[in-house]
Amino acid sequence: MASRAEEWDALQSWVEAFACSERYDSAFLSDLLRVLKEAFVNALHHGNRNDERFPVTVMMTALGMEGVRVLLVEVRDCGAGFCLEDISDPTAEEFLLCSSGRGMYIIKSVASIDGVECNEDGCSIKLRFEPF
Repeated sequence: MASRAEEWDALQSWVEAFACSERYDSAFLSDLLRVLKEAFVNALHHGNRNDERFPVTVMMTALGMEGVRVLLVEVRDCGAGFCLEDISDPTAEEFLLCSSGRGMYIIKSVASIDGVECNEDGCSIKLRFEPF
């Protein structure tokens, strides 16, 4: 999808249809949408720098592994990437009154980050939700 905030509505509808087909409960769907919105906004603003010429790609794969349901999500942009270790802790006293900077904290509160991969074509964050 294009790097436009308006694309969130289409992505949300797609995720809701996916969640319905996988029979996710409403609590998990709410968490999933919160995480995906943060990842989408990060890709749009930080990765693609709001340049509509660059796409944001979201891929989701539902698996059953040894009796446990797992959801793998990848969000890809065309940016140079980032290092997880360089992201400030928004719960640190000096950041408590900041109006932004909590996206990765929100993501990590719900999903496991399987990795950040960057190459000449862009950067992706890989997320794992289990169990749910």
